[in-house]
Amino acid sequence: MNKKLIILALVAVLSVVSLTACSGTPKPKEPPIALSIVFVRSGGVNDPTEDMYSEIAPLIERAVYDGYISIVIADGDPHVIKTFGRDAFPSNARSVQYMNNLIDKRTREVLEHLKDHSAVRGITPEIAMLEALTQAERSFNAADAKGLERHIIVLGGTGITTAGYLNLQEVQLSADSAENGYIDNIVTELSSSRGRIPDLSDVTFHWVGLGNVAHPQRLPSTIGVQLEDLWRAVLRESGATFDDRDIRISATGGTPIIGTEDKDGFPLVTTIYFGDDGIVLPPPPVVVIGNNGDETEEPVEPPEPPPSLEILSDQVPFVPDQATFLNETAARMVLQKYVDWLTMYFKVYPDSTVYVVGFHARVSLDGGNRLNTGLSERRADTVRTTLIELGVPEDRLITVGLGINGGDHFRVDEFSDGTFNTTIAQQNRKVMLIPDLSDDAPILLEVMAELDALRN
Repeated sequence: MNKKLIILALVAVLSVVSLTACSGTPKPKEPPIALSIVFVRSGGVNDPTEDMYSEIAPLIERAVYDGYISIVIADGDPHVIKTFGRDAFPSNARSVQYMNNLIDKRTREVLEHLKDHSAVRGITPEIAMLEALTQAERSFNAADAKGLERHIIVLGGTGITTAGYLNLQEVQLSADSAENGYIDNIVTELSSSRGRIPDLSDVTFHWVGLGNVAHPQRLPSTIGVQLEDLWRAVLRESGATFDDRDIRISATGGTPIIGTEDKDGFPLVTTIYFGDDGIVLPPPPVVVIGNNGDETEEPVEPPEPPPSLEILSDQVPFVPDQATFLNETAARMVLQKYVDWLTMYFKVYPDSTVYVVGFHARVSLDGGNRLNTGLSERRADTVRTTLIELGVPEDRLITVGLGINGGDHFRVDEFSDGTFNTTIAQQNRKVMLIPDLSDDAPILLEVMAELDALRN
């Protein structure tokens, strides 16, 4: 009898040893969590980069064994589109190795689901990000999330919200919004009405991709700082736990998502263009009623000249020394965003034209041949041709090749310290869209006239 007890005890000890030592330390070193991932996937934004998915992966890893995950789509009508609960993430592993394998497998499955455009996509036009956070918080009331002490929300999006209570088309940030108390006033007004700011007092918050706007939008550092301050103020008011380092503008990247009016495509999102001091939008037409009672539309005089837009070579690369796109499909996807801007611009200013201006880098210290503008003109013409194929009126675009010309107004000196700077050279390999109503247009015409004089 004693021998049997001893044998049973040895078997039990060996079983414990084999369980804990089979493959080292178990992966969930902390208790499982309830995780809500808020995603933006609509027309006019960048798809997340692999680096962004890598940031989310460790949190997914903590939730896929006896935890809970909800995925919320932040479109114009945010809603939970998928949940993974105890049925998907049971805690039934018999060994550490098996458990670790399960965690790896389930983490990959959730990441692949997030990357699937057919599964995770917007439906309703625009982006209502504040309302999406409300849906994420409510998802923690699910039965499978109860009993989990840690609630974490990860938001994957630009922070540029175009609908709902925090519509940045109406709440227009400027370069001094935080300093002059404007952001505090926004938060005070939001919190004055119950439910506009969700209660995130038991939530830890992390942001991925803040400020990752798609070309040709730009987010100047002056406005990026204000966007950070705005969301920090909103999240503090919500009671969420976060580190200021989690609410930081990230480097832009990813493939632009093209919106369509087709019901099977990605929903459209209003493009907001930021200048250094705030939002820059071509003003909408206004209805003017004439003496005879007829209604006519006339454009409002612009509060400031329209901006010029840059198409850098890292956005739309060309084959070296040629005027052919390195990847035509990718180039057309990027240029579609410029088509959206041009379409809006020509609707407001139907008599305006836009110069499509090519540049290339100066690679010799002696200044190079100023009249060697052929390649830059051919590349500009390739861009112009593509824009026309994508729907821009042909008679509204004028091709210009400036090569290495344009001075410090359009270019940066590649030899500013006497040595060739490859980074600056890459910035000078570009095509610009310069409206004839912009401040840049007179300078462009002067450079063109100077080159004509040299040729003659």
